[in-house]
Amino acid sequence: MRQFQARWFAVIVLSWMLIGCAGISTHPSTNNNQPGDNGAPPSTNPQGATFIAANFPGADCGAKILAADKAATQNGVIEVTPACGTTWSTPVVVGQTHTLLLENGTYQIAHTVLLHDGACVQGQSATLAITKPIDIISNADASNSNLCVKTITLSAAQLTGGLSRGIYFKNVHNFTIDSVDLESMVTHGVFIDDGSDNGEITNNTCNNVIQGSCFLAGNAPGLAEVTNMNISNNTISNVHAANGVFVIGSKNGQPTSHITINNNVLRCVRDTSIEIGDGAQFVTASGNQITPCVTGSTGIIVRSAQHITVENNTSSPAATAANMLGIFVWNKGGDSEPFDDVTVNQNTITGYAGTSSAGISWSSFAPNSSNLSITNNVATGNTNNFFARTNNIINLVFTGNSSPTFQ
Repeated sequence: MRQFQARWFAVIVLSWMLIGCAGISTHPSTNNNQPGDNGAPPSTNPQGATFIAANFPGADCGAKILAADKAATQNGVIEVTPACGTTWSTPVVVGQTHTLLLENGTYQIAHTVLLHDGACVQGQSATLAITKPIDIISNADASNSNLCVKTITLSAAQLTGGLSRGIYFKNVHNFTIDSVDLESMVTHGVFIDDGSDNGEITNNTCNNVIQGSCFLAGNAPGLAEVTNMNISNNTISNVHAANGVFVIGSKNGQPTSHITINNNVLRCVRDTSIEIGDGAQFVTASGNQITPCVTGSTGIIVRSAQHITVENNTSSPAATAANMLGIFVWNKGGDSEPFDDVTVNQNTITGYAGTSSAGISWSSFAPNSSNLSITNNVATGNTNNFFARTNNIINLVFTGNSSPTFQ
């Protein structure tokens, strides 16, 4: 009798254990962390146990994800497949150290996916799509650390108006945005706002932004400052009304600063492919390949920024058009500061042959813009290879360029 009772008790305990583990997968843990190019620590933790969202209760996939996230342990992975449901009406929030892993489908969301510290959204042949104007992914708290978004498509292709951003991070410290495909954002692809630092934005594609920039770091002077960021090896195309990469701003005397913009490919950005704007300091733009495509567009602008290096970039328009510029360094009346310590070196600028177009041009409305070095550049086949719109710049150095003089 006692043996029968012992066996019955063991069966009950085993049954409870199986029920409790119904939503847990034993997929092997992996660690895909890579240190940031700027020395920032990786923004994800080694992966722990996997929790399959479809196996948890909930009225829709969003609710199932929340239930799985609540059950997940440290570094847990919330695995989502179409079996969970491809339309999420419940808002999704990813808990600390958890990874939301989306697989093999397109998931329609009605609310922004929010990330707590150490959280990550990662895809495997997956798309997060919105049908109303919202940010797709953002941080959950007033300040967050160690966030990541990887290998996923973010799409606003079904929107006909309103505002949307693929990723919006404000006051986020240490983050990675890698191998993300940003499609048809109405406002910005990625907007990194006030107080954020130590970020890697690498290996992404951004196509068909309607109103804003593919990658925006900072905001208008006096409103934002962003520091220590690497924007590299991205492909940008078909930006309709703003910039490919745009860094700008300062707040309480702290500038948007220490930004690298390297080895990006920018095609048919209809305003400015790369703009280093008013208030930015210590920015390098190097090795970028730029192909403007319409009248009035510019390859690289340095506007009222300080301690800037523009070097080893190539820029040539897809077709001849009027009022196009390869590189333009300038100060506009009303900007917060003049430009200072700007080096334009070893760039190759060709084919800006339309009316009033130029390869490399400079101008300052303020009489105290200073220390502009234009050296060792190759500018050929342009209406004006080198063009000075004003000459009131303190300490202009012009030497080693393909044309010995400028207009």
